[in-house]
Amino acid sequence: MCSDAWPSKSEFWKMTFDGKELHGRLGLFHCIQRITRTLKKKHADHFHAANGLLKCICQHNEEDCEKLLSALKNWTLSGTKHVDDDIADLRASKAFQQKHDECLWKEIRQPMLIQQMLDDWHDRFKCSLSNPSRPTRGQLDLLTGNTLFSSETKEAVFNCKEEASYLQDPLPLDQMCTVITPSPNSPH
Repeated sequence: MCSDAWPSKSEFWKMTFDGKELHGRLGLFHCIQRITRTLKKKHADHFHAANGLLKCICQHNEEDCEKLLSALKNWTLSGTKHVDDDIADLRASKAFQQKHDECLWKEIRQPMLIQQMLDDWHDRFKCSLSNPSRPTRGQLDLLTGNTLFSSETKEAVFNCKEEASYLQDPLPLDQMCTVITPSPNSPH
């Protein structure tokens, strides 16, 4: 069972499904949304921070990435041959997510790795020093002078770290997803 509030109210769900084994999970979307809604949308680093946050929690399946890169380099996906520089620029843009992200399986990272990567992500974009052992590397927006983080961001990151163990998929990825093969008439 996936919930937007797991592990909160887990006792209620266990009583509702009395006598049945219940594996609760926090929805990936909800975990990420708890942090992204605390970020200032008009900040110059917002897009990079949102992408970095997603990379802290999940990664693309390596085999799928390899196939996608091969298709981009060999003309078979878009009718255009891409070189390494084109692909690097494409992956750093919103166009990559809009066109190709849906083709790639996302694998959720292990909880301890998520926690460590969230700490690193927070340090990368924060502008005020709260812990001398973890220096700031964020920047103020050049146009507005605002920071990327609001006052609620630090608490949201802390809560996400606490709930990282509830993000794991209950089954292996091949049992969670269904492979849809392309049409025999498809060029890719």
